[in-house]
Amino acid sequence: KIREFGALGLSMTAWAFSTLGFRNTPLMNAISAAVLAMLREFQPHELASIAWSFASSGLLDDTLLDALAAAARSSITAEGTQMQTISNIAWSFATSTVRNAEL
Repeated sequence: KIREFGALGLSMTAWAFSTLGFRNTPLMNAISAAVLAMLREFQPHELASIAWSFASSGLLDDTLLDALAAAARSSITAEGTQMQTISNIAWSFATSTVRNAEL
Protein backbone atom coordinates (compact mmCIF):
# COMPACT_ATOMS: atom_id res chain seq x y z
CA LYS A 1 0.00 0.00 0.00
CA ILE A 2 2.85 2.44 0.70
CA ARG A 3 3.67 2.52 -3.03
CA GLU A 4 0.22 4.03 -3.61
CA PHE A 5 1.11 7.10 -1.53
CA GLY A 6 2.06 10.31 -3.24
CA ALA A 7 4.96 12.53 -2.24
CA LEU A 8 2.97 14.32 0.47
CA GLY A 9 1.64 11.06 1.93
CA LEU A 10 5.12 9.54 2.07
CA SER A 11 6.68 12.60 3.68
CA MET A 12 3.88 12.96 6.24
CA THR A 13 3.96 9.26 7.14
CA ALA A 14 7.72 9.32 7.65
CA TRP A 15 7.42 12.53 9.68
CA ALA A 16 4.62 11.14 11.86
CA PHE A 17 6.44 7.94 12.78
CA SER A 18 9.70 9.79 13.44
CA THR A 19 7.99 12.46 15.53
CA LEU A 20 6.33 9.80 17.67
CA GLY A 21 9.65 8.01 18.09
CA PHE A 22 8.16 4.87 16.59
CA ARG A 23 11.07 3.17 14.85
CA ASN A 24 9.67 0.79 12.26
CA THR A 25 12.55 -0.24 10.01
CA PRO A 26 10.46 -2.22 7.49
CA LEU A 27 8.08 0.73 7.08
CA MET A 28 10.91 3.23 6.65
CA ASN A 29 12.63 0.91 4.16
CA ALA A 30 9.38 0.79 2.17
CA ILE A 31 9.10 4.58 2.33
CA SER A 32 12.70 4.90 1.16
CA ALA A 33 12.09 2.63 -1.83
CA ALA A 34 8.92 4.52 -2.75
CA VAL A 35 10.66 7.90 -2.44
CA LEU A 36 13.53 6.77 -4.65
CA ALA A 37 11.06 5.54 -7.27
CA MET A 38 9.28 8.89 -7.49
CA LEU A 39 11.87 11.41 -6.30
CA ARG A 40 11.21 13.90 -9.11
CA GLU A 41 7.66 14.41 -7.83
CA PHE A 42 8.75 15.82 -4.45
CA GLN A 43 8.60 19.49 -3.56
CA PRO A 44 11.52 20.94 -1.55
CA HIS A 45 9.57 20.90 1.74
CA GLU A 46 8.70 17.22 1.19
CA LEU A 47 12.37 16.41 0.52
CA ALA A 48 13.25 18.21 3.75
CA SER A 49 10.61 16.28 5.68
CA ILE A 50 11.89 12.94 4.41
CA ALA A 51 15.50 13.86 5.19
CA TRP A 52 14.52 15.10 8.66
CA SER A 53 12.49 11.96 9.36
CA PHE A 54 15.30 9.58 8.52
CA ALA A 55 17.95 11.63 10.34
CA SER A 56 15.88 12.08 13.48
CA SER A 57 14.91 8.42 13.64
CA GLY A 58 18.52 7.32 13.28
CA LEU A 59 17.63 5.16 10.28
CA LEU A 60 20.31 6.32 7.91
CA ASP A 61 19.88 5.21 4.33
CA ASP A 62 22.93 6.40 2.40
CA THR A 63 21.32 5.79 -0.99
CA LEU A 64 18.22 7.75 -0.05
CA LEU A 65 20.14 10.62 1.54
CA ASP A 66 22.47 10.90 -1.46
CA ALA A 67 19.44 11.05 -3.76
CA LEU A 68 17.76 13.62 -1.49
CA ALA A 69 20.91 15.75 -1.54
CA ALA A 70 21.02 15.71 -5.33
CA ALA A 71 17.31 16.55 -5.56
CA ALA A 72 17.65 19.31 -2.99
CA ARG A 73 20.57 20.88 -4.84
CA SER A 74 18.58 21.02 -8.05
CA SER A 75 15.27 22.19 -6.57
CA ILE A 76 16.18 24.67 -3.85
CA THR A 77 16.77 28.31 -4.63
CA ALA A 78 17.41 31.01 -2.06
CA GLU A 79 14.46 33.05 -3.32
CA GLY A 80 11.91 30.31 -3.87
CA THR A 81 12.39 28.08 -0.86
CA GLN A 82 11.42 28.77 2.73
CA MET A 83 14.27 29.08 5.19
CA GLN A 84 12.68 26.38 7.36
CA THR A 85 13.02 23.93 4.47
CA ILE A 86 16.67 24.82 3.94
CA SER A 87 17.44 24.59 7.65
CA ASN A 88 15.68 21.20 7.95
CA ILE A 89 17.78 19.82 5.11
CA ALA A 90 20.96 21.29 6.61
CA TRP A 91 20.12 19.85 10.05
CA SER A 92 19.34 16.43 8.57
CA PHE A 93 22.72 16.14 6.89
CA ALA A 94 24.58 17.60 9.87
CA THR A 95 22.89 15.02 12.12
CA SER A 96 23.42 12.04 9.83
CA THR A 97 26.71 10.40 9.01
CA VAL A 98 26.12 11.00 5.31
CA ARG A 99 28.33 13.78 3.99
CA ASN A 100 27.59 15.62 0.80
CA ALA A 101 30.14 18.33 0.08
CA GLU A 102 28.13 19.79 -2.80
CA LEU A 103 25.07 20.30 -0.63
